[in-house]
Amino acid sequence: MKKITCEIIKDILPLYVDDAVSSDTRAMVEEHLAECKSCKKEAEAMSKAIKIPIHKTVEKEQAEVLKNIKKTFKNKKIRASIISVLVTAGVIAGAYSALVLPKIYIPYEEKDFSIEIVDGKVYANYKGAIEYDGSVAFTSTEDKKTVFYLYTNPWKTYIQPLFKKEKEEPLIYIEKAEEMQKIYYGKFDLPQEDYETTWENAEKVWIK
Repeated sequence: MKKITCEIIKDILPLYVDDAVSSDTRAMVEEHLAECKSCKKEAEAMSKAIKIPIHKTVEKEQAEVLKNIKKTFKNKKIRASIISVLVTAGVIAGAYSALVLPKIYIPYEEKDFSIEIVDGKVYANYKGAIEYDGSVAFTSTEDKKTVFYLYTNPWKTYIQPLFKKEKEEPLIYIEKAEEMQKIYYGKFDLPQEDYETTWENAEKVWIK
C-alpha cells in the first residue's frame, strides 16, 4: 500500500479535527499521526479552541436575545395550535351544519306508511327507503285529528346507509287511540294558524 504523505494528511486535518471524516479516514490519519510528530503537533494546534473574551454585558444581551427567540417560538407554536384547533372545529361545525341540521321533508307514499294501534296508542309504521331523522305532529284535540310528517337530512340519506346494513322500521307514536278519529300526513309550519288549510293539503292516512 502506498504511504500517505504529510501533505495529504495536512489537507485532511481540518476535517479530522472537526470530526467530519469517515471511520476509515480517521484510522488512517491517526496511524500517520502516531508516526509523524510534525503532523501530530499541527493537529494538536488545530484542536485547541481559541476563546475570545466576551464582556458580561454582551453575554447578558445574548442571553436576552436567546430568551426572546425561545419565547417567540413558543408563542408561534401556541398560535399554530390554536389556529389548528379552530380550523378543525370550523370544519366539523360546517360539516354538521351541512349534513345534520337541514330538515328535508319526506313525501307521502301510501305503500310506505301504515297505522297500528298498540296498547291503546296510535303509531305510524314507516317502511320507506329514505332513512328518516325525526317527525313533527300537530293535534287538534277539539276535532280529534292529527297531522304529522317525517323529515330526513343529508347524513341519513347519503352517509349513514354506507355504514348501516339493515334499515330500522320503528313505530312512530302519534297519539292515544281514544283521542283520535283521523290522522293526516303533510308538511306544515309551526306555529300553525290556518288549521283548515293544513287538513286540506294533507293526505288522509287513517280513519277510526
